[in-house]
Amino acid sequence: MNQALKKLQAHLHKTAGTSSVISHPCYPKGYILSVTLAELYNSPCVEKPSNFISNATATFSGTGNSSLCLSSFGNIVNVSSCAFSSDCGFNGVYQPPVNGEFFAFAAYFHIFNFLGLTPKAQLTRVLSTIDTHCNKDLSTLVVENPSISVVTLKDYCASAHYIMTILLKGYKFNNTWDQISFVKQIADTDIGWTLGYMLNLTNIIPSEQPGVVTGVLRSQWAAQTFFIVFVLFLSLLLIAILAFFIITLSAAQ
Repeated sequence: MNQALKKLQAHLHKTAGTSSVISHPCYPKGYILSVTLAELYNSPCVEKPSNFISNATATFSGTGNSSLCLSSFGNIVNVSSCAFSSDCGFNGVYQPPVNGEFFAFAAYFHIFNFLGLTPKAQLTRVLSTIDTHCNKDLSTLVVENPSISVVTLKDYCASAHYIMTILLKGYKFNNTWDQISFVKQIADTDIGWTLGYMLNLTNIIPSEQPGVVTGVLRSQWAAQTFFIVFVLFLSLLLIAILAFFIITLSAAQ
């Protein structure tokens, strides 16, 4: 989720041209965020522009435009290059129709729980609720949610539209929306996106030159092999001699 929001920031920055203040349709009106380009492009998920200057600053100004926020995700989530008609998900990859019951958890649950849409809600209500939230200005959101920090509040709109883009345009849940439940627990057990957390951590680990595996020297290997073979030979020889004496004694008796 965080990487999708960062990709949206990067897209808005690249398409803003030389403007010093960048309009962000997903941020509430009245919210201002300034970040250095080093912070903005510090992820492998975003490609640096050709004129990248690490200490330059990008300033985002929220406009609180729900419809424009939703359409902006069409620029970072590739759902248009489908060659298989409706049976297509992302990047032109075949996506069979979804069937059965589905559980949405982790960030999906927390976003929808904040919006009061858990565990289930009609699709029309979901869309209208997201629109209503996204069109509110910062002061209204702060008054309505005094216990939530502004840093967290600013991302609910973008996160909700990203989720809807994935579920409706990617996985085609338009006609099967009632099959999704947004939950925190299944059978009284907390569930979470551990794989995503692991992948996120691997992005933080710096790449290193693989260590050289040092084996046994050729001379040592030859000596050890000779010793083992010699011991096996002596063992077999002793067994043969012992067997010979036993047979000889038996014949003499």
